[in-house]
Amino acid sequence: MRWTIVAVGRLKEQHWRAAVEEYAKRLRPYRPLQVLELPDERADAAETPAQIALALEREGEKLLA
Repeated sequence: MRWTIVAVGRLKEQHWRAAVEEYAKRLRPYRPLQVLELPDERADAAETPAQIALALEREGEKLLA
């Protein structure tokens, strides 16, 4: 069985990328590991609540796919 970690958005800061790599290194001896980064839906502060909800719905559909 493979473990898959799915994240929305990209890790932009170096210390977060380093943390992910460290945990991945520790987990790989137990099972194969895959880390997927899905692009986030842009939800600017100027958008309406309905548009923000739609963006979150699309992110949820990507996660389930």
